[in-house]
Amino acid sequence: MTSFRAFKQFNQGLPSEIIASTYGLNLAVADRHFPGDGLHAAIVRSLARSRCIPIKEVVESFEVFEVVRRDIRSRLLVDLCCGHGLVGMLMAAFERSVEAVHLCDRKIPASSVSALVAMATVAPWVTDKVHHHATKLDYVGEQISFTSVLATHACGRLTDQSIDLAIDKGCAIAVTPCCYTKRTSKAPTVLQRELGLEIASDTERTMRLHQAGYTVKWKSIPEVITPMNRVIIATR
Repeated sequence: MTSFRAFKQFNQGLPSEIIASTYGLNLAVADRHFPGDGLHAAIVRSLARSRCIPIKEVVESFEVFEVVRRDIRSRLLVDLCCGHGLVGMLMAAFERSVEAVHLCDRKIPASSVSALVAMATVAPWVTDKVHHHATKLDYVGEQISFTSVLATHACGRLTDQSIDLAIDKGCAIAVTPCCYTKRTSKAPTVLQRELGLEIASDTERTMRLHQAGYTVKWKSIPEVITPMNRVIIATR
């Protein structure tokens, strides 16, 4: 069983109002479950005032951040298929060595803009670090300079495309694969049959990274947050 890293108080049990994925984050919930004067709690309370991201996604983003931060922190970070982009913003808020975070998606949702404004009220330095880019994944390598890759919302083949981009640029990458389908999986049929689609797909991704000269490790966030809780981290 994977323990919580960012919010260790939940190792005693995750409250039902946080498990529910659509439950809103408000100040009452923040005060009840995220006490303290540290930056973690301050960011949660600021996001609660904004009410821009569901509470389950806030907890998930913090936990992914704590898993990947030491391996992918670098001067220029790109967050691919970023959605609300909270993991990338946390890298900008907590990691001094990160000078810029580029949040990329085909369309930047209003929640991402609101989250950045909310975070800037308690971590004002993120304003100059975080940049939004409405662009397709196909064009990121041509348009943006980066030294590490984050892809926590890249569904299906977009995970593979993110890995290919990192290999092409020779930089570290962290992905949280989801939306496994037989149609998009590159894993051999025998592995899919014997290991199951999810393990087979991530094994193939791991081998591809290993063959490209990466050191790869699998980590996880608590499965009570999401059953698709594997985090693949690859560094050189």
